[in-house]
Amino acid sequence: MTQNCDNVIAEYVPLMFDVAMGLTDDLGRAEELVREASARMLANGPLGSADTSPKQQVLTTLRKTYLSQHSDHPFETGTPD
Repeated sequence: MTQNCDNVIAEYVPLMFDVAMGLTDDLGRAEELVREASARMLANGPLGSADTSPKQQVLTTLRKTYLSQHSDHPFETGTPD
């Protein structure tokens, strides 16, 4: 079952922010992390599948976004600069 990204993101923003604060311990960085992860989810389309719940996808995207911000090798695909 797929769900509209806007609705899923809105539903999970409080959880995303709590997790982001735990990762960054900084209000500004947590807000930026939630914004960037939300933008990535919107770009990827509907959330939810037979294998993964929307909550799992939201938290995985948040974690990968955080890790890509703190890694020399981002998780994003594409050509290097």
